[in-house]
Amino acid sequence: MTAKQVSAEVSLIQTVAAATFRIDLRAQPIAAAAAPGQFVMVGPLSPSSSDPFLNRPISIAGVGSEGTVELIVGVVGRGTELLSQVRVGQRIGLLGPQGHGFSEPVSGQRLVLVAGGLGIAPLRFLALRAADRGARVSLLYGANTKARLIACDELIEREIALKQSTDDGSAGARGMVTDLLAEMLHHEAPGGIPGMIAACGPLPMMRTVSELGGRASWPVELSLESHMACGVGACLGCALDLPGGKRRACVDGPVFSSYEVFP
Repeated sequence: MTAKQVSAEVSLIQTVAAATFRIDLRAQPIAAAAAPGQFVMVGPLSPSSSDPFLNRPISIAGVGSEGTVELIVGVVGRGTELLSQVRVGQRIGLLGPQGHGFSEPVSGQRLVLVAGGLGIAPLRFLALRAADRGARVSLLYGANTKARLIACDELIEREIALKQSTDDGSAGARGMVTDLLAEMLHHEAPGGIPGMIAACGPLPMMRTVSELGGRASWPVELSLESHMACGVGACLGCALDLPGGKRRACVDGPVFSSYEVFP
């Protein structure tokens, strides 16, 4: 489906964790077409300003019943700092949905999601969509410390099983989120139920997820991050050097099968 450029009205903006905020934007055409794993290009933030000069790619973290696109954003530079300062009622540019997302979840599927840090954003969307489709969903969610974890109450209410880890042990298990995955796969076999692992986070984390999934014969899909300038495949600024050759994160991804990334 062709991406749409809209002027989206900010309907909510709130801090959800340290240096992390949620912003909801009324953009019904994008919300109606969006699938988990896709993203939007955000900007311009004002029709009278070109600061920041380049739009920012942000993963879609969910869609609301009233045609809202929900984003979870970490403040990591000037562009996201300016975005964190917008106000309810303000209109900003939005282009999307863009990119190749996760495989569509199906009823009865066993789905394990592994999120590291801000990797929770696209996996939140996938968890909610999978729950709607009748899949059995577990979310393994890790961060450096408790202050970096966003609340997942709405996921728990949807009967999505949640396990957390932090590097410093301030919330959940002490250690890496991949330790939780290793433990889960040790005790759980597919047992004839179609299963899949989806992951988003730092590249070393996703490498370990890929290895663990391969040993357990579970297919793995990975959402990769990359700097983007245009978001539509023209500028090649997001080109990834994968074993099979160069791929553009914005149109070939950002979701890839693990064997395409770590053969």
